[in-house]
Amino acid sequence: MTNGQIRDLCIALLHADSEEEAIGLLKEAGYWDKPELWRHYGDLENNWGTGGNQQSLAEAALAEKLVNSVDARLINECLVRNIDPKSKQAPQSIPEAVATFFEETGKETDQRIDRELDRRAYPQRRTRHHAHRYRHSADIEPDDFGRWRRAEPAPSP
Repeated sequence: MTNGQIRDLCIALLHADSEEEAIGLLKEAGYWDKPELWRHYGDLENNWGTGGNQQSLAEAALAEKLVNSVDARLINECLVRNIDPKSKQAPQSIPEAVATFFEETGKETDQRIDRELDRRAYPQRRTRHHAHRYRHSADIEPDDFGRWRRAEPAPSP
């Protein structure tokens, strides 16, 4: 095959809408029925997990992304603290890692965390409930976008 024919086959395979269409293209090019032209992915016979372990549903793929991001964050926290993530010094479970690296204990800490989460989740609600305190104590007022700014001084009579 020429480079142009190889390119055309690759593009046709990329645009194939079904497994049957891809097999048809490979048969037409003379590749499908010649096992000597095929290799195992990564040259490993037992490598189905690499390609076959992909999620077929978007929801499952998204959930897997979230779990992987948590894993990556916890591994990174180990590395930042010079802990080998595979060693016995590293937390041995996700809950243990979260507790070790991120959780603070005590009632006061829990209340502070609750207030911070509430502030981040409901910034407009916080603004409305506490507007009187901010206006009187710091001479600030909301602008058209809900952000606080210093109030303009009143014009002198």
